[in-house]
Amino acid sequence: MSNLDSIDIFVKVVQCGSFTVAAKILRMPITTVSGRIRSLESRLKVTLIHRTTRKLSITNEGKIYYEHCLKAVQEVAEAERALQKTQSEPEGLLRISAASDIGKSILAPIIKQYTNKYPKTKVQLILTNRIVDLVGESIDIAFRPGKLEDSTLIARKFMESGSNLWASPAYIEEFGLPKKISDIQNHRFINFSPFGDSIKMTNGKKTISLKMNSRIIVDDFEAAKVFITQGDGIGILPNIICKKEEMTDQFIKVLPSWSLSLGPNRKGVIYIVYPPQKYMPPKIKSFIDLALS
Repeated sequence: MSNLDSIDIFVKVVQCGSFTVAAKILRMPITTVSGRIRSLESRLKVTLIHRTTRKLSITNEGKIYYEHCLKAVQEVAEAERALQKTQSEPEGLLRISAASDIGKSILAPIIKQYTNKYPKTKVQLILTNRIVDLVGESIDIAFRPGKLEDSTLIARKFMESGSNLWASPAYIEEFGLPKKISDIQNHRFINFSPFGDSIKMTNGKKTISLKMNSRIIVDDFEAAKVFITQGDGIGILPNIICKKEEMTDQFIKVLPSWSLSLGPNRKGVIYIVYPPQKYMPPKIKSFIDLALS
């Protein structure tokens, strides 16, 4: 019977599509990962993975073997989770992925409360605006805005936040406060690149599209906050990340009756996303319960 560690390594390499990425996730030297795969191929007397200097590809034999190995690895993982379920206290490393604005403004206090409540746990918060592969990158939980495209994952509604136009008092003092929605086009604007060069705004009765005059374009809401605070322009931000600035009069809500018009993907809704598991580890369940409480 083959070494289960080698099977586990093989499965991770296939999931990641890279020896380097798999080695990083497994916290092993890449030479060890490559050597284990070669030993496995030698024992089986088949080539599982074709290697080149730029990429790897799975052979037909490798695909067949992977499907069976994946089931075996999942069964072992489920067995371990079944044992973990008997633990009275969550423990171990919890890996969470979120966009930077969600992580800094919303998750930071939750993580602090979680680690204080469960001292045997530690949390690795991975801030990125890309959609991560939860299984391939060994992520336990992700916080994602908008409609879930991968139907194999479980998504639970975390919170909903509208987005409005915001400006600093310094900007308003210098350039004036817009009186009507069309006035925005005559103002400096901090643009959020995923929105493109125009946004749709609604007041509940009608929806209009505005082309923005933007000299500063960012792909991160926290960066947009910095430029708005400096008085560089008006920007559209999720209200949930502007609470502190609004309460301390650092931000002024511009034309408060108008808000960002959300499309069918409902970008204003944030979901907790995680892979389906028969036995959810206590460290994951306890964090989700705390976040939703």
